[in-house]
Amino acid sequence: MVGKGPGASALWPAWILRHGRVIFALLTVISLAAVPLAVQIRFDFNFQEYFPESDPVRDDYRRLVADFPAEESEFIVLIQDDDVFTRGGAQALVALTGALEQAEWFAQVTSPMNLPPSVFGTFRDTYRLMLADGPATDADYAELRERMTGHPLLRANLVDDQGNVVVLRAVLKPEYVTDGGREGARRYLVDLLPEYEAQFDEVIYTGFSGVRADFARVMQREQQILFPVVVVALLLVLVFFLGCSWLVMLPLLTSTAALTWTLAIMVLQDTPFTILSTGTPILLLILGISDSLHIFYRYRAAVTDGMAQDDAVIVTFTELGRACLFTSLTTAVGFIALTATNLPVLSDFGLYTGLGIVLNYVVMMTALPIMLASPLARGVTPCGAALAFELHLPASLVEISRHPRVWVPIFVLGVALPSVGIINLHEDTRVHQGLAQRNWLDHKIRRAEDMVGGLLPFGVVLQLDEDASLTSRATLAEVEAIQRYLERQNDVVGSAASVFDLAKFTHYIDQEKLKASPMFVDLGDLDESPADWDAEWLDVVGGRLSARLIELRDEEPLLVDGVMNFDTHRLLIRCRLYDVSSSRLRAFFGELDTFLQRRRDDGMPFAWTMAGLPNLSLSLSERVIRYMLGTFGLSLLVILTGFAVAFRCPRMASISLLPNVIPLFIILGFLGWLGIPLQPSIIIIFSIVYGIAVNDTIHFIARFAFERHGQSTGGATEAALAATTAPMVASSAVLVVGFAVLTFSEFLGLAYLGLLLGLGIFAALIADLLLLPLALKRWVPPPRDTRL
Repeated sequence: MVGKGPGASALWPAWILRHGRVIFALLTVISLAAVPLAVQIRFDFNFQEYFPESDPVRDDYRRLVADFPAEESEFIVLIQDDDVFTRGGAQALVALTGALEQAEWFAQVTSPMNLPPSVFGTFRDTYRLMLADGPATDADYAELRERMTGHPLLRANLVDDQGNVVVLRAVLKPEYVTDGGREGARRYLVDLLPEYEAQFDEVIYTGFSGVRADFARVMQREQQILFPVVVVALLLVLVFFLGCSWLVMLPLLTSTAALTWTLAIMVLQDTPFTILSTGTPILLLILGISDSLHIFYRYRAAVTDGMAQDDAVIVTFTELGRACLFTSLTTAVGFIALTATNLPVLSDFGLYTGLGIVLNYVVMMTALPIMLASPLARGVTPCGAALAFELHLPASLVEISRHPRVWVPIFVLGVALPSVGIINLHEDTRVHQGLAQRNWLDHKIRRAEDMVGGLLPFGVVLQLDEDASLTSRATLAEVEAIQRYLERQNDVVGSAASVFDLAKFTHYIDQEKLKASPMFVDLGDLDESPADWDAEWLDVVGGRLSARLIELRDEEPLLVDGVMNFDTHRLLIRCRLYDVSSSRLRAFFGELDTFLQRRRDDGMPFAWTMAGLPNLSLSLSERVIRYMLGTFGLSLLVILTGFAVAFRCPRMASISLLPNVIPLFIILGFLGWLGIPLQPSIIIIFSIVYGIAVNDTIHFIARFAFERHGQSTGGATEAALAATTAPMVASSAVLVVGFAVLTFSEFLGLAYLGLLLGLGIFAALIADLLLLPLALKRWVPPPRDTRL
């Protein structure tokens, strides 16, 4: 049926056609004005943004960064070689250190080759000669290596135990602790470090700022690669279903316009692309085409029936305008429901993607009528394979709907088998788990962990009373006990440093001075506890330790400020943790908290907090299930209510639920079978897939309601199948192919999003074509005028 003629609902498309030139010019001007803004979108990876501003875990980390700013503003250059401490290796280190010090990006650089000579005690004169490329011998360089690896301060910061890995630490200037500053420093290092790769076995940069800049670069590069691939893939699908004509460009044009508006709004709101929202352009492009296909098929049917183009446009938008509005709103709700998580990264992704879908509806309902009424939209013929499936598939589905006793058990079995995997579901969140193992950045992170230990900044912060000494015997003993405990957890803790290392350094220097004196008395092994050090030394020298550390701070601030804050009277036992599973982290934090509580019960007078990126990761992992259920429940409630209102029939709303919940069980089972853990990038799937999957259900039920006047329920169902099968298959094919491209993403979150959305859409299509007709025939009574 073509329609019952234009009524009140036809006023909108008719008005659009009468003012087509003005409207099209206005849309074009807005889109062109949005382009300069859209291209300014920035890319950022900030794990803190997974948490709201008021979250206590984020607040602890914010205070950690405020008191010890190097935690978040540091680039680290790692050098590995068996012969770092030779004349050639040392001079290369001197040159590299100088290059970093001269760079505009860095406020301070700490390297084995720019330390104050006093750090080396009696070796200071030889060290000066080495820096000046003076007459040092091979034995001198061997002694430098020995002193570095045995030095209580440097061993914890700048060199590993064997002397094969050297660390150069560069802290950004405050004005460069920004997206642009990190990217500028990254580019500088990318250009600089290859000059030294011939001298050493391996030279890489890392550190929190380095990894963050690399993540932003990967996101930007991925957009430049995946977006064109998606465009080409969608064009091929459109050509298959719509034929080779200008018509295939129309949905891409409308989607691109809406995308440009959305990006411009993000720029105006200073909202960057994150790991999740970097998929927004591709999602908007894919989703924007879906409803357009239903419009094109209806338009082509009207033209084939002999209607003039303008009349065909009016009839098409009169019949489908309401359904397209409902599908756009339900899809937008699936995304906007993510704002209920109160997590900024998820909220921004859901909000702006949902906004883009609404904007796409606006562009589609204004630009498409004008385009379809133009001469370029004439003569549309799909390829032979598409025509064959249009002719034969609906007839096959009608036949299936007449044999429910055969197909319902088969369908139930097909859903039950994959759903068994639900029993294998588990949650796990890691900071760097979002990278595919084939990715160069993932390889570099793993390599850096192997070279220097964990990369994730974590610390136990001790808050001392105002009258307590930061360097007293009691304070050092407590710090040492905690640090030793942490170092024993070597499957989680890669390295640890504290004021205890600074005290050992002072002890080390004093011993060297006394060795040259005839009054020398051995003060004991450096690995002994402060309680075992010579009591006289602690009383005399320890009383001046704070003053001596302030002097060292003037010479080498990074080494002291990294573990002590004189202004806030806080000490940091600074660690680098491995990116282990959330279950291991949970056990580690529980055991550490028990240990600290036991120390407190035994008389430790300090309050403590544990802060760092691993804390954020674990807190996020613990919220995954709750947020998954909350966002899905919210979108389900809103969409069901909308169904009941739109179709004025609660029974129809209940029936619509059935084919669209099934994909969710299949997705959960699929996650279990493949061992993919529940994580933040997964929880967004469930509300989104329901919001998208319900679109075909809406179009089918809308057509069913249209055909139901004057014929039986069975007849209306079969007529709806005949009219909607082709556009439902075409729109689902567009979605599945577009989402399939996302599986090639370097970020596992986007790859999983593409994989699971594609799987869910395919399952929803099967349910809509097989199960929905059976349910309508079984549970929807015929109209009164057709009952026997």
